[in-house]
Order: sequence, then structure tokens, then C-alpha cells
Amino acid sequence: MRTLHVGGEAIQSAMRLDDPHALALDYTRCMMAFLLFHPEPREALMIGLGGASLPKFFHRHLKKARVRVIEIDPRVLAAARGQFALPPDDERLTVEIGDGAEALTP
Repeated sequence: MRTLHVGGEAIQSAMRLDDPHALALDYTRCMMAFLLFHPEPREALMIGLGGASLPKFFHRHLKKARVRVIEIDPRVLAAARGQFALPPDDERLTVEIGDGAEALTP
């Protein structure tokens, strides 16, 4: 298991080394409960990247979904790409450095 800590002891994200696309933490599995009601989302906006557990899950399992991730800290993106198996941007996945609050305003 590889874990991400940002400024303290709390685990922000975790990745199983033997299955990098699995949702290793309970809270990430709970966040995907919406699939019970909306099993084929077309788009998702994620504010905050962390260890990229949710974007990787979408990318691997929800092939019709386009995911846009906004992360404020370029060091978090570098860690996700280098240590947490975040795939490169493509037509279904885009990670941007910026303020997530700005992404919510029209």
C-alpha cells in the first residue's frame, strides 16, 4: 500500500500496489455509491486530485465518462503522476492546475 499525506499524519489517499486502479479506502468506495442511481455518467468534475483514486477508477471502469479534475497544487499532480499511477491526459481525462472554486462559477 502506498499512501499520500499532505501536511500531517492523516492519510489523504492510498493505492494498492498490486491493483493501482482499485479503490483502497472506504471513503472512496462510498463516494461511488451514486453509481447505484446513475450507472453511466457522461461527465464528472472533481475538485482536488489527491492520489487520483477516483479519476483512475473512472478512467478504468467508466469508459463513456469524461473527467475533468482541478488541482490547486502542482506538487500533488506530480505525486499522482509519478507515484500513484495517474494516466496521462487524454480525450476522457483532463487534469488542470487551478482553483476549484473558479471551476464552479459560470
